[in-house]
Amino acid sequence: MGGVHVEKKKLFVVCSSHLDREWYVSYEQTRIYIDGVINRVLDILARQPDYRFMLDGQTSVLEDYLEIYPEREEEIARFVQEGRLLIGPWYIQPDECLPIGESIARNLLLGEKISRRYGEPMKVGYVPDAFGHISQLPQIFTQFGIHNAFMSRGCPPGTRGTSFGREPTAASSPACITRTAPALLWTALICARASAWLKTHRNFRIKSRRRRTWPATSRLLLSPCSPSTATCCRRRRTPPRWASPPMTTSPTALP
Repeated sequence: MGGVHVEKKKLFVVCSSHLDREWYVSYEQTRIYIDGVINRVLDILARQPDYRFMLDGQTSVLEDYLEIYPEREEEIARFVQEGRLLIGPWYIQPDECLPIGESIARNLLLGEKISRRYGEPMKVGYVPDAFGHISQLPQIFTQFGIHNAFMSRGCPPGTRGTSFGREPTAASSPACITRTAPALLWTALICARASAWLKTHRNFRIKSRRRRTWPATSRLLLSPCSPSTATCCRRRRTPPRWASPPMTTSPTALP
């Protein structure tokens, strides 16, 4: 197709985790997964100076991890202070529908307090897995100095694109810009079998959603913590075989 210009997109890859403390398996089993995830992440951070990792927007996993590996606390603090290990702003990922309203503010207060033991909390209202959002959430975020949010559920009907503004209910509060992935390309894997699972299922998942998720702009891909995925994005800087239209990959972090 000579003479036809095809715009090259850029795929921004955010290496991250999704760690439910007790949901699919028990708390004790999740703790085993957490140990494996954080050990591997710290090893990658030590080897690759340009690597960044987002720890699911929460801090409770650090408490669980450091109970077993207290000797790695200084290492964690160093990576947080370098801006390469992103923690907070939450203590745990919130359920906005069930608890009392004050618990959401307390969740952020505790998350910020723990984050500051190591460095600065991530200033992104990260709510990727909440089953809907309360109208006061932008107001709560802005009171904590958070003016950007990311979610994957609860988009307003008719939302197009990946960014929109959410006005707080209080007139005196500034707006909170929300970024969303309506067709989120995210495999939330936290176990040692992540690499094998990806090899089996990644092509199907991405091809099945490709036409709907590539329409206009560059894309954001939340990647599981598999070292093979992380090093692939770092080393090649070229699109994987399933990428279409033509694009380049760029490891990044939120915001």
